[in-house]
Amino acid sequence: MSRFDYVKYDEEAIKKQVRLKILHTKMEKALEEVEACRQEIWAEAHEVLPDDKVDAPRDRALDFLNKATGPDIDEALADLEHSYMWLGKAIRDDQINRNGAADLQEGRSDS
Repeated sequence: MSRFDYVKYDEEAIKKQVRLKILHTKMEKALEEVEACRQEIWAEAHEVLPDDKVDAPRDRALDFLNKATGPDIDEALADLEHSYMWLGKAIRDDQINRNGAADLQEGRSDS
């Protein structure tokens, strides 16, 4: 069995995968909400403080906002996807370690 083979999850592995999928989906929605809020604050700050005389403090505040919200949304979502993928591999490996082997998932291949 290749370390990249797709295997059928047993009941215990399915339960773990479902719990982690729920949490990752919750995190995805939270990241999208944070991004929408960041964009709203950015637009509002420029609308209510349009004067050139406040550019420096307004822009400094928005720099801190960007630091607080982390990487751009596409990067954050890609990292979340990688996290989910690697946890799936960990579940697969845990199942193989528990059972000594696992049935291959028909119709899936590593190619």
